[in-house]
Amino acid sequence: MPLFNDEASLIPSPHPGFISGKYYASTIYSATTNLSFSIGFVYYIYFFVSFQQSFSKVAFYSNTSFSNTQNVRLGIYKIAFGLPSTLVADLGSISFTSNGSKEVACSIVLPAGWYSIGFITNPSFINLLCPLITLTNLLGTASLGSSTSGFRATLAYGDFPSVASLTNLTEVSVPIIWLKAS
Repeated sequence: MPLFNDEASLIPSPHPGFISGKYYASTIYSATTNLSFSIGFVYYIYFFVSFQQSFSKVAFYSNTSFSNTQNVRLGIYKIAFGLPSTLVADLGSISFTSNGSKEVACSIVLPAGWYSIGFITNPSFINLLCPLITLTNLLGTASLGSSTSGFRATLAYGDFPSVASLTNLTEVSVPIIWLKAS
């Protein structure tokens, strides 16, 4: 059975198709919570593209207002053998002080497959909208009863490396990321 982008053919997806101008969440969720994300880490948010699709924006929702400017950097990695591997695109950074929706414009075409949005923040922690969901059915878990939706690894704020950082890889809950179809 194929696992993520391990070059095996994929089972046809039940996805009905992307509609230009609509946002698509990184995961299915019915409830959300606010979680804090720390500096010094990259958070990997998994998502699946059923068939080749172009996207014009990547977005998230911040629940916090700040007195100092916050910076969040986003990148897209291809998944290979269940883990983030090679950089597809470094989407740059978003700077903000207010809460609400935050977007970075992009022009990217992704072939069918599994991907991960890399998410890093600076200069301090940030509270984001997160799903109350577990993806251990897809990502596996180191211990029974764990409820995680992604991974984090050690990485300083800055440009994304061409090969994903997997240093000190840990199962964690991750924010919801939306991609806007174009």
